[in-house]
Amino acid sequence: MKKDEHSVGVQRQYTGSAGKITNCQIGISLSVATRYHHVPVDFELYLPLSWSKDPTRRREARIPASVQYKSKVDLALGMIDCAVREEIPGDIVLADALYGNAHEFRETVRLLGFDYAVAIEAPIKALRLNGSDSERCTPVSVGELERRLGRRAFRRIAWREGTGRTLSSRCGACA
Repeated sequence: MKKDEHSVGVQRQYTGSAGKITNCQIGISLSVATRYHHVPVDFELYLPLSWSKDPTRRREARIPASVQYKSKVDLALGMIDCAVREEIPGDIVLADALYGNAHEFRETVRLLGFDYAVAIEAPIKALRLNGSDSERCTPVSVGELERRLGRRAFRRIAWREGTGRTLSSRCGACA
C-alpha cells in the first residue's frame, strides 16, 4: 500500500485492507474463486475525484487525459461486465458493504444474471418477499429485520485469513 502523497491516487481514504481511513492508494480487483483457490482476473487503480480534477497533479503524475474519474462501484461493474463478455466462469458475486450498500451495484449484478452475497449496513432498506416473489411488504431497514429475526437466524462465518486474524462476518438468512 503506497502512502507517499506524490504516488498516483494517494489520499486519506478508507481502505478495507487496513480497516480504517489512512493515506493510501486503492485498487479495485475482480477475482474468480473456488472453495480453495482464487485467481485475480482484473484490476483498476482508483483515481479519487480530487486527483481527477487537479490538472497540476495529473500533469506531474503523467495521468493521461483518457483516464477520467469513475466511482469504485462503476469500476467494479465495468470489470464484472467485461468478465461476462469474455465468458469468464462464475455464478455468484461476493462484495463488501461499499458495493452492497449501492442499489445500482446489486441491481446490475442481478440483471447480469448473478446471484450475490454482499455485506450491507443496518440502515439499508430491503423488501422481504414471499415464496413466489409476488407479494411485497413495506421496505424495512436491514437493522430492523435483524432485530425481528433474532440472534438464532445468524451465524458467524469465516471468509478469509487476514493479516494477523481470521476475517469473518455474521450472516443471516430468512425464509
